[in-house]
Amino acid sequence: MEIYIAPYTLGEDRNEEPFASLYLFTSTPEGQEFLRNGVDKLYIFVSDEPEQSRIPVSTFKEWMNEYHTDVNHDVVVIGINEQSDCDSYYSLEEDAEDRFKTLATYYNKTIIDICGDFQLALAENSFIINPITHMQLSEPAIEDSIVVYNNGNIEQMWYYLPETNTVYFEFPIDGGEIVKIGYLTSTI
Repeated sequence: MEIYIAPYTLGEDRNEEPFASLYLFTSTPEGQEFLRNGVDKLYIFVSDEPEQSRIPVSTFKEWMNEYHTDVNHDVVVIGINEQSDCDSYYSLEEDAEDRFKTLATYYNKTIIDICGDFQLALAENSFIINPITHMQLSEPAIEDSIVVYNNGNIEQMWYYLPETNTVYFEFPIDGGEIVKIGYLTSTI
């Protein structure tokens, strides 16, 4: 019901202000609960218009770094880029800064075209890279039954510590590889 009523009860807002919105959201009780401390974060900005907050991009980036001092964070921008065919709402004033482009550049990214097939581009641009060296299991394991797969192939270079219920990998894991831990079962 709230979804149906919202357009009639909320004030009209014609500005695209994701920088200010994110900043304000982090200071609300809901934002603090949703953006849990100690958790890496990936922010995806999606817009077919320029970013219109009053916060300068450099100040926003400095705040992002300060806000995330204890965790990793990354940004992906899906919007209008130079190759886009759908820029009907995207008009920058002469000499105006393309703020999304500047933000993406701070994170060594380019803007992913909102009118294109951005699924692959999004996947390629949305990784917070940390080397994976171990995986803690959710249930106690029988060490002799553990099997580790790397891209579907059984991997032998690992060890298990029952004290921490953790499997440690002694093989290199490159970006995009899939590592799974399972259990061998026997059939009668």
